[in-house]
Amino acid sequence: GDIPTICVIEGNCFGLCATIAGLFDFVIMTEGDSFASVLTKEGPVSANAALRCGEEGFATFLCKQDEIADTILHFLDFLPDSVQSGTENYDGSQDEFNRPSSICDQLQGETLYDVRTILTELADGRDWIELWAHYAPELVTGFSRFGGRVVGIIANQRASGDGMLTIKACKKATAMIDFCDAFSIPLLTLTDCPGFSDEDSNTQGDLIQASSMLAQAFASSNVPKLNVIIGRAYASALMLMNSKQIGADYVYAWDTAGISMTTPEISALLTEHEIIQTADSPASKRAEVIETYRKNACSPVLAAQYGFVDDIIPAAQTRARIISFYQMI
Repeated sequence: GDIPTICVIEGNCFGLCATIAGLFDFVIMTEGDSFASVLTKEGPVSANAALRCGEEGFATFLCKQDEIADTILHFLDFLPDSVQSGTENYDGSQDEFNRPSSICDQLQGETLYDVRTILTELADGRDWIELWAHYAPELVTGFSRFGGRVVGIIANQRASGDGMLTIKACKKATAMIDFCDAFSIPLLTLTDCPGFSDEDSNTQGDLIQASSMLAQAFASSNVPKLNVIIGRAYASALMLMNSKQIGADYVYAWDTAGISMTTPEISALLTEHEIIQTADSPASKRAEVIETYRKNACSPVLAAQYGFVDDIIPAAQTRARIISFYQMI
């Protein structure tokens, strides 16, 4: 459409009404007392309360009744009026462009963290809004401002499912890319992903299709795209998470990032299988081989030499580098 559309469901929404609600770009439902369902021959599906709709990706926001107005106002602050208008740029001088990202520096190299903490640290005024928080929590999506410019965010969430790509995560990212592309909103990805989750191993066809649609969405979008590799970018995730090969305009990597076409675990089995099997302690030898590969073959410097990365940066400079990219592009 030509304008962003928002639907608010505060009670029961059955049949055709639920179908119409699904045509909107974003759906807000009240917790506890709202309900959305198509009508089957048995009647409405009783399980489709607000929480279920959030977990299935139908509801963008789940709010208490008295929070709806504030949520809408906060959300509208990031949205353009129409496809012609673009997003409004505010004076970014209220927040220091070169503000050091101290929290990013502290979290650098951590094996378990909440990526929303990093997003809050990086954003103008430390203000951003998350979309589809209950759907595919292994991937975080939302809107923020950097240097006054509205940016769509896609970030792997290591604190949930190790940040792996799933069918739902791919669909969530694709929906975000498509909306941003339609309304000329630049994209930012924060990548920390070891590849695909084995939870979807029984639905390989669906996973292949979802990942293909994600790659196509990145490749066909015409908005500025920046990727910051803040942790791992292994195997398929190296390509699918906004790589230069599928259209990223620029790729930063933290100096502690791990980047490789295969995971260290797979590489250990492929290259040193006989050594591991004949060792006195195969488990210890395997761990040693994995760590050696991680240090020698997963360096961001090596990735930069092969053209996967444009610049290697300290974590504390992330906000300044993001803003400089969007000012330049």
